[in-house]
Amino acid sequence: MEKGGSADERDEIDSKLLFSRVLARSGKPEEALETLNSLPTSHLSPLQHAELLWRQAYCFTELRRPEDARAAALEAIPLAEKANDQELVERLRLELGNAFTLMRKDQLALDAYKGCLDAIERDVITDPVFRFVVLYSIGRQYNALGDFSSAIEYLNRAAEVGATVVNPAGLGVLFGALCDSYLAARDYRRAKLAGYRSMTYFEAADNQRMMGEIHNRLGRAFAQSGRLDEATKRLEQARQIAEREQDMRGLAEAERGLAAVYVQQDRIEDAAAAAGHALELSSALNEAVEHAESLLTQAYVDEAKQNFTGAEENFKRATELLDNTDATQARSDAYARYSEFLERRGDGERALKLLRKAWQLSGRSATFSR
Repeated sequence: MEKGGSADERDEIDSKLLFSRVLARSGKPEEALETLNSLPTSHLSPLQHAELLWRQAYCFTELRRPEDARAAALEAIPLAEKANDQELVERLRLELGNAFTLMRKDQLALDAYKGCLDAIERDVITDPVFRFVVLYSIGRQYNALGDFSSAIEYLNRAAEVGATVVNPAGLGVLFGALCDSYLAARDYRRAKLAGYRSMTYFEAADNQRMMGEIHNRLGRAFAQSGRLDEATKRLEQARQIAEREQDMRGLAEAERGLAAVYVQQDRIEDAAAAAGHALELSSALNEAVEHAESLLTQAYVDEAKQNFTGAEENFKRATELLDNTDATQARSDAYARYSEFLERRGDGERALKLLRKAWQLSGRSATFSR
């Protein structure tokens, strides 16, 4: 029998491949991996095998397992090339970039995303949603690399492409459930159709949330460039999207950004309200890094209010919270910000001690010691 099996067997495999993606997009990446691992790789064509690895890479990224995601993407790319599916090659390149992003290999991630953009410009892949995600990813990486001018350029381009995106997340859940029911009934044709519709809606939902993140990143980039009015406008747009989508993480990020900008605009009461809301949201999320970021923002606002005791207490709480995580970069940034606060307060000795710790965490202690 030809690899891939009979028509029914191929339909079953394709349906399960698609359903695994629906599961991952529904916030169930572990269940998605179980579905993928149940497929017999010896019965897969090169294209099906590449698609399986593509979906595995996505799940590994969702589970914060970037090394596994990178390995899956790299294994899949030659298979997709063998099947002459150039669009899948580019989607795998995108997942490779996402894996590098999680690994904090920002230049490698940027190179992967730019490879996707080159393919878009050569009409290898014409999907506007893919263009939107790639432009956003490039902008995000430029921001991580400190090139705020390029970040603004690409994030603005992403915002233009994403302006028509809608968010029917509930429909994605509904059609995902239908796909599951059809699979159980062994009605693979309808399962496939329901899965495709579910993915269409989930992609739309993802894009709307990403629009909020784009406005958040643009707001921060404008703030760092001193363009405070534009920063406020973008961050308020991010807040509106997050409120509409009930995205607590995105809303907390927007409130933190607004609090920082409001301080620079001398709108201290507005800053205090935004920082307090961010702290409330991040406490509910029960994620250490999110909570610490909100504590650092609260410390910044406390300092602006000349509540120096409160500011130092929040710096301490943030660094203690981060010390119980493996978020090395976040820890380094927090200690650096704490050090700057102490320096402004005239406590140079303690500031230097914390700055040394920040540099040690960032891997630059040797440079600092010279």
